[in-house]
Amino acid sequence: MADLFNPNAYQFWFLLVGIIAVIIGAIYRPFSSYFKFIYPNAKYQTIGNPFLTKKELDKVLDSKNLKGFLENLNYFKDYNIKGENAKDIQISLDENLLETVEMMRKDSNKSIHSFFDTYLEKYDMQIIRNEIKKTLGRILEGEGVEETEEPKVLFEKNRRFILQLREAKNAENLEKAFLEYGFDEKITKEVISAEKPDFLAVDFMVGKYIIDCFGKIKLPYKCDKPLDAYIKTLVDILNIKNVLRAKHLGYSADKCRKMFLDGGKEIARWLFEEMAEVDQVSQVISSLEGTTYFKWLRDAIEDYNKEDSVQPLENALEKCLLKQVKDVSVKYYLTLGPLLQFLVNREYEIRNLKIIAKGLEENIDPQVIRKYLLIAEDKEV
Repeated sequence: MADLFNPNAYQFWFLLVGIIAVIIGAIYRPFSSYFKFIYPNAKYQTIGNPFLTKKELDKVLDSKNLKGFLENLNYFKDYNIKGENAKDIQISLDENLLETVEMMRKDSNKSIHSFFDTYLEKYDMQIIRNEIKKTLGRILEGEGVEETEEPKVLFEKNRRFILQLREAKNAENLEKAFLEYGFDEKITKEVISAEKPDFLAVDFMVGKYIIDCFGKIKLPYKCDKPLDAYIKTLVDILNIKNVLRAKHLGYSADKCRKMFLDGGKEIARWLFEEMAEVDQVSQVISSLEGTTYFKWLRDAIEDYNKEDSVQPLENALEKCLLKQVKDVSVKYYLTLGPLLQFLVNREYEIRNLKIIAKGLEENIDPQVIRKYLLIAEDKEV
């Protein structure tokens, strides 16, 4: 033991080298994660998200026609959108989003590729959700036409699943397909057992699947914190959206309670059940007083009453999501934060541009189109 503290003994030097190695390892570990994000974070912060700002949205919104819209849009080097009509332009915009995700994946360290893969999976799930609704309508109500177009999804397992949906002849076939794919068993039975297609239940089932996929992502040291913050906010917003839609449609409290997603930041089960118990959308919003989401929804309630639609409330929640993601980016600016913000923002930019393209084609008043656009803003809560 004495040799450990004797500079003339080799044991002393082994101990000293070991201690130095531990200290260097402890210091280097976080920086080794930060180094991976220097280039991609700088690149995508420079690119930015102009089509979440009023200035740039007004420019494309003032286009006289789709040709002018494309000229204004393609002025930005990150866009090369083509199309003779709104549908083709929307397809080109979706392709741009997918190309952006792939580019970000290539620019990033392979240790976070699973994050981008899951984001692409999220894109596929939008198509799958629509296919499920069509299939439910066909089987439960005998409505809908047989699909012949090849599924436009990114992953082979999703293509096979959609083909399985199209081949389903009855509820038993459908239930088997859902369970084999990996949807929650309890929610699946709720969806299948409904006398009429319950599209809100489908949204809940698909939303839970997406959240579960994000929860399975394995990221490097300290990179999981920004993703975890994003997931918690996303869970909260999905919970609130589900209750708002349910109350607007007149769902019972019992039915609402079954749509709770665990793992949120502020919407605990007791608060969710409190929202489920009330009768009116305005009461749901009042239940949220004291949370981040209350002010955003309170400021949109007038538009909800005018339009008798939950769309203004959902837009308010999505603006809140953009603000929360911005905060995550600032807090975790050395790791995944800026990439996460850019990608979430780009998704909503593409949605804005698709809405404008459709509105221009149908000669809708720009003031009407503007109501459906999402503009990033800060709001004190």
